[in-house]
Amino acid sequence: MGDILFEDNSDEVLRLLDGATKKAARAVGGRVQAYARQSVEKSKGPMGGAWPHDVILALRDSIAVQVDEGPVLTVGSNMQIAPYIELGTGRLYDPPPEWEEYHGDDAHSVGGLEWWLYFDKLEGVVKIGKPVPSQPYLRPAFLDHVDEYKQIVQKDLENA
Repeated sequence: MGDILFEDNSDEVLRLLDGATKKAARAVGGRVQAYARQSVEKSKGPMGGAWPHDVILALRDSIAVQVDEGPVLTVGSNMQIAPYIELGTGRLYDPPPEWEEYHGDDAHSVGGLEWWLYFDKLEGVVKIGKPVPSQPYLRPAFLDHVDEYKQIVQKDLENA
């Protein structure tokens, strides 16, 4: 009988699998980013009015995708206002730290406030703050399209 030769291609298989997984993560991240950007443009500000157009455009443009080793997919924004739109402010809201509040520490007590005054250092004026309902744009961008993302991953892994 002849000799049997086994060839170990596991390193090549793992390399291809890693590349396909990262490719799938980037593709899914791009879709999540697109859906989040579409959704954030519909966000309403305090009292149901519109957020300033430049704020929404900046937030939309700040939604970014990052794929790290693992791969780990991260989609989000580094803008300070982002979590306040995604999660809302509610009545137990803590304003961003750059706002100097006029009502003192007891304003964040249980029960919260219907409104508050703050000094906007950027514009140099006193403004009224009101609770903002949550208007998720990232969470639905992930959860409302899971089947689409599964198809992207399946296709990329099958083609590895």
